[in-house]
Amino acid sequence: MKKLLKPKYITTPIYYVNAAPHLGHLYSSVLAETARKWYEFQGYPTMLSTGTDEHGTKVAQAAQLAKMQPKEYCDKTSQQFRELADFARVKYTDFIRTTSPDHIQTVSRLWQKIADNGYIYKGSHKGWYCIGDEAYYAEHEVEEVADPKTNTKFVQSKISKKPVEWYEEDNYFFKLSAFRTKLIDLIEKNELKIYPETVQQSILRELSLGTEDLSVSRPVSRVDWAIPVPNDPSQTMYVWIDALANYLVPARYPWSSAEEMTANGWPPDMHIIGKDIQRFHCIYWPAFLLAANIPLPKSIIVHSHWTVDGVKMSKSIGNVVDPFLLIQRFTRPPVNLFLLGDSNLENDGDYSDEKLLLRYEIQLRRKYGNLVSRLQSKSFNIPNAVKQHFSSNQEDILLKPEYASVFSNGFISEIDTLRDRVEESMEMLNTAKALREIWLIISASNKYIDDCAPWAFKGSEESQIVQNEIIFRAVEAVRVSTLLLQVFIPEIPSNVLDSLGVHPDRRSFEYAAYGADPTYGTLDVRKHQHPVPRLQEADLL
Repeated sequence: MKKLLKPKYITTPIYYVNAAPHLGHLYSSVLAETARKWYEFQGYPTMLSTGTDEHGTKVAQAAQLAKMQPKEYCDKTSQQFRELADFARVKYTDFIRTTSPDHIQTVSRLWQKIADNGYIYKGSHKGWYCIGDEAYYAEHEVEEVADPKTNTKFVQSKISKKPVEWYEEDNYFFKLSAFRTKLIDLIEKNELKIYPETVQQSILRELSLGTEDLSVSRPVSRVDWAIPVPNDPSQTMYVWIDALANYLVPARYPWSSAEEMTANGWPPDMHIIGKDIQRFHCIYWPAFLLAANIPLPKSIIVHSHWTVDGVKMSKSIGNVVDPFLLIQRFTRPPVNLFLLGDSNLENDGDYSDEKLLLRYEIQLRRKYGNLVSRLQSKSFNIPNAVKQHFSSNQEDILLKPEYASVFSNGFISEIDTLRDRVEESMEMLNTAKALREIWLIISASNKYIDDCAPWAFKGSEESQIVQNEIIFRAVEAVRVSTLLLQVFIPEIPSNVLDSLGVHPDRRSFEYAAYGADPTYGTLDVRKHQHPVPRLQEADLL
């Protein structure tokens, strides 16, 4: 019996419902969908989980400002995030809401398991708490500053620059300190993969400074919009143990066996998060899992944020990019291409309409689209070129000295190894680098045609053979590149493959190699309209 493949399980962060969706939320979701499509392209079954984080003081405050009950407010805002995922064509298998009964049950079971294993205890807590970050900070992580307008002094987090307040209260604590050495060992051995490397090193530095035990509950008198602690209604769960447990819900935790766990997709293959929540995912979450004897995620991808024309997005400035309007205005292919091509996991990306338009117009339309159009022109016959390459042995002609520069194997090797270079980038979800590899092949193919000048080979049978082989090699570069582009850009690559006569069953990873598909081009379905539609906005460039 064939062994069933474990589903590749990808997660977005669950999005906090204290504000409407913005560009950063769209980016996280597009990254996750790209990872899902990559695994699907490789032949794996996939799971993708997204959703909304709906508990905590910030949500209660936002509901109060909106003059709504917290659950009513969460219902409304959560629906906006679901609609964004649908509008961006994110094929999620699970949309988690932390107010749902299945999530609450999962969190309670996780808490109880950690407590049963001896890693939760009750004690008194004193410390600096930030409502905006939903986190306590140690003394060395805060600083006293003065308001530049009023000169009023206050204490803020050095990390987020948000104000903190001093609290003294009875809480439950998680023995985070018990896992510091283990976490360092797992990260250094790359058994817990954290990308990019700069984030991995930052987490290791933080762990090296020591870890205090973590307060994981709040008095219900102070935080009532939260999940109650099992067997103690006077306390509610810390929002981060609540939120992080969402990843267990799609995997149907708890499991009765390792086989059941694997069949349900655990452990996750990729957690995709923003840099502002890296501590919670790279330190707290692995420690919770270790305490509950649950296998750790295989990798955590930490991405940076987005600015707009070099300025941080802010409601007060009025430069927050509405993701719905963005897609409505430009359509999904240009938006995906920009977000995946102009992003950098280590540094904040910068959005502008001009950059989006230029990337689409220059890279996709002019370089890629014009290449496809050149090869599908009436001057060449792709079906004949494919048929000749696979049905006859023309080496006696192709190996003639006068064709040595035309038929060197360097170009073929670059095509044949493209998927390996893309795969290496996708392990770290470095989509910008993966796309650069594809654009290099597109540029090399354009240059190959210019250098070989296939239009000059006409008249004799030998000239036709040479022309066909040149066209075949260039078309193979397009076919392989387009197969890979399916992962990153919706619709357009699929249309190009249709026009080349590539069968739908031959559009996966195994066929993304030179000479891997001898069947395409059997129908002369060349379309003479440009394969990449022009954006009206491009007229402004």
